[in-house]
Amino acid sequence: AFPRGRRAGVCFHAVLEEVDFGARDEAALRAAARAQLRRAGLDEAWAGVLASAVGAVLETPLADGLRLRDLGPERRRNEVGFCYPIRRLSGAGLLRAVPTLACDQLATPRFTFSPRSGLMKGFVDLVFEHAGRYYLADWKTNWLGPTPGDYTAERIAGEMNRHHYDLQYYVYAVALHRHLARRIPDYDFERHMGGVYYFFVRGMTPATGMARGVFFDRPSAATIAALDALFAAER
Repeated sequence: AFPRGRRAGVCFHAVLEEVDFGARDEAALRAAARAQLRRAGLDEAWAGVLASAVGAVLETPLADGLRLRDLGPERRRNEVGFCYPIRRLSGAGLLRAVPTLACDQLATPRFTFSPRSGLMKGFVDLVFEHAGRYYLADWKTNWLGPTPGDYTAERIAGEMNRHHYDLQYYVYAVALHRHLARRIPDYDFERHMGGVYYFFVRGMTPATGMARGVFFDRPSAATIAALDALFAAER
């Protein structure tokens, strides 16, 4: 029942960026929730609900024994900006590099564009390290229904497809891949790249774990290499 729309999304993002994941100070979490609700122009009466929802997100068990609650500040970065050159990028090129993308949607007029060159720019909501692997994550406040049962893997897959989030996270994954390759001397995709999480925060609960509200994918090394080469106009 939490408010919907852009302001609600910004509010959720801001609280998750501000709080120390490992802290269990409920008063501090409520204070952060009230401050961000006020800044977003939303009713501060929602502070308890927002704080509780953020707590549930942090406690939800994920893959490889991970909970976001266990990430110390030194193992996470918020709003990671990236900027890398692309040369002669086209919709047809994307389909060749990543044939699993929604081909019917990429073929629609708004995805038909002349080859473009320039800079690919963006921000990843969260990048973190767990057990020697690096992950990227995106917070989503999309409303799919009033209960966790509305946030099944099937419903989330439909939402991912409808908003082209799959294309988005491939762009993000190339950015992280390029960054790690330059920062880790013995970088190896299979060893160091953990994968991609999209957290649909309205549906996440500790009781349901990854079965509700969580999308995870680990793109193959071949796919990321193909996209990396495509963006660099090497093929």
